[in-house]
Order: sequence, then structure tokens, then C-alpha cells
Amino acid sequence: MGFHQLKPQEDSFIKIARSVVRILDVFMLCEGRTDVEIFKVIAEKLGLRDFKELGITDSGGVEIVYELAKYIMTISKLSKKLKALAAIIDSNEYSPNQRVHSFINSLKFIGANIIRLTDLRDNVYSFLMNGRKLIILVAGLLELPFKKHMIEDYVVKLLIEQGVLSLLQIVNYESAKDVLTSRGIDPLKVIRDAEEKEVKKVFQSFKVFYESIDAL
Repeated sequence: MGFHQLKPQEDSFIKIARSVVRILDVFMLCEGRTDVEIFKVIAEKLGLRDFKELGITDSGGVEIVYELAKYIMTISKLSKKLKALAAIIDSNEYSPNQRVHSFINSLKFIGANIIRLTDLRDNVYSFLMNGRKLIILVAGLLELPFKKHMIEDYVVKLLIEQGVLSLLQIVNYESAKDVLTSRGIDPLKVIRDAEEKEVKKVFQSFKVFYESIDAL
């Protein structure tokens, strides 16, 4: 059991399709490569790597919700073996509820039948898409004073909890990514160097997300 990282810029569609059809229990899509790496580091830090055969890939830089929805629909048709699909999408300028409904509307627009939308907690949602479970984590912390919210919010929050940053130091930035880039901070190193209890506290949404996948 474990992760199978599929790289859209390097792997052929045939390889990705073969993995989906023959190996995977769950297929997960992230918006960007950084999201994939952060997901993997958090799982490693919290000891959550040893579960179902999980294929994880990024969308190759595509951030438009409609395009992400099309990727999810395509993958869902490739294999009957898949128990579920999952996705991490950034909240950006919207609330988590608005963002997940935007994603659902995009799926409906391309023909998906969506039922049983459930807000599990901590910005994690589940619903059935054409009879198959889809679990969504909307990443971002609205408590932080950014215009755009994303997966890097949690890294900034972790640095605030550690006393490395303060709210006053980040208030003029548009996003957490801008904060980290301007200060030359490696988000993966921040997570790896943090204590496990700190990561559990700040990345609670990811723990809920993992557990929702593992419970399938």
C-alpha cells in the first residue's frame, strides 16, 4: 500500500491510465506540484502514508475550476476499481463553501450527477458523483489577512504559531505564497522541521481529509 505519484509533465497518458485502471483504490488531484509535495510531507510527518493505494498527481498548472472538473470526470470513467476520487483545491478569493459549490457546478455542467453533499468538517466535503465517492479539501485559512487563500496558508500559520512570523509582518501581502517567496522560506522544510504536535494542530483539515479517504 502507499502513494503512487503520477507526473503529468513527465508520464504518458497511457502510464497514468494504466495505473488508474490496474492499481489504484483512490485517485487524487491537486492544483499544483507544490500542493502534491506538501500533501506528501504532511502524510509522512503524521505517519499517514500506510493506507490504500493512492494515486496522486497535479493538474499541470491548471487552476481553472472547470478544467479541474473535466480532469476528475475523465479519470472517473477509466476504472471501475477506483473506490473514490479526491481533490485538494485552493480557496483563493472565495469561502470554502463557495469554492466547493463552484466545483460541483462545473461537474454538473459537463454532465455529472451529484448527490449527497456533506460538509464533513474543517473544509472537507464529500459527495457522490455518478455513484462514486468524491472527497474535496478546500485549502486555505480565512483567518489570515490575505486576499487569496491556498495551501501555503497553513505553513504561514505554523510559522506564526512558532513565533517566527507575526500577523503584522504578513498583513500587506496578497497571499501566503508571496510571504514565503519574499523571505526565501521553503514550505516543505518548515513542515519537516516542526514538531508533530504543531503539524497536527495547524493541518487538522488534512488529517480529516486523510481519515475520510482511509475510511472508504
